[in-house]
Amino acid sequence: MKLKTAVVSSFIGILFSLGAHAATVTAVDGLQLLAIDGNEIEQSTFNEVKSVDVNGGTHQVVFRYYKSLRKGGINQIFSTQPYIFSIDLKDNDQLKILVPKLSAYSQARAYFHRKVDWKVSLNSGDAQSVDAVKLAGQGIMPFADIEKVVADYNTKQGNEFAPVQQAAPSIANQKIHTNPADDSLVQTVQMLYQNASAEQKKRIRMWIAAQD
Repeated sequence: MKLKTAVVSSFIGILFSLGAHAATVTAVDGLQLLAIDGNEIEQSTFNEVKSVDVNGGTHQVVFRYYKSLRKGGINQIFSTQPYIFSIDLKDNDQLKILVPKLSAYSQARAYFHRKVDWKVSLNSGDAQSVDAVKLAGQGIMPFADIEKVVADYNTKQGNEFAPVQQAAPSIANQKIHTNPADDSLVQTVQMLYQNASAEQKKRIRMWIAAQD
């Protein structure tokens, strides 16, 4: 019984230790977290995710303004395109994305028509600006696949979050099966050699010499 209790206590201690060292990214009311480090954060009407725990390091955050605002005599949802920014966080850091104070639909439309100075608060400190870029999308529902949108953006930027491209196998290392009685392979090699540049011919001759 003592051994079982000790194991359970150790396990709880490990979980507590991991949680205690995690940094946290939080979006205040009026904002939606859409993705962290290229991974979509699934949101729903009944289960809205406002905070996400991450390890210390550089992280990429995607979010949008999403709030019900007064428009005439009714309330209507005002939603922006997604914004993306990167930030360095240490273990136990508490990052909060701040929201502009807007009350009317027309006010929000005018505010987001220009470049927005997004601000965050780190560890409850003073507000500081972040270089948040508005993402572009295509089609009828341009941001339905937010992971693809983010991946495309990162690829174009060539940043550290860009998807790793798998290198194509070298043609020279590929094996082919030919009929010894068929002379087409020799003819193909001759044709390629004859159409090669002087430098390419030199490299081919050097390669052939190295095979002997």
